[in-house]
Amino acid sequence: GSALEQFEHMTRVHEECFICKRRNPHKHVYFEDYAALERHFKDEHHICQNQECLDKKFVVFSTEQELKTHVVREHGGSMTKAEKKLALALETGFTTRDGRTLAGSGPRGGSRSSVAN
Repeated sequence: GSALEQFEHMTRVHEECFICKRRNPHKHVYFEDYAALERHFKDEHHICQNQECLDKKFVVFSTEQELKTHVVREHGGSMTKAEKKLALALETGFTTRDGRTLAGSGPRGGSRSSVAN
């Protein structure tokens, strides 16, 4: 068949990763079926592991922060304000000139000496 027929077959029968496609629009990578694409999502991107989202399919994000935001917004109904804030906190790690790593913990990046309940 022609290149057009092959392209039509690939887009009609097989799955394509929309995140990879967004990053590189001219590169066409197809997966045999959704199960293969879902494995790719789990290995290469940030898929929501909530069963409702797994059933919906295609609930996957390009960054961990996007996934965290989704989880809090969509599945955070039972979370307290403090739990939501902690879930949305950016994980940061800075290296000083002498090579020490300063890991951020919490929304402001500083560690807390005591935790209030």
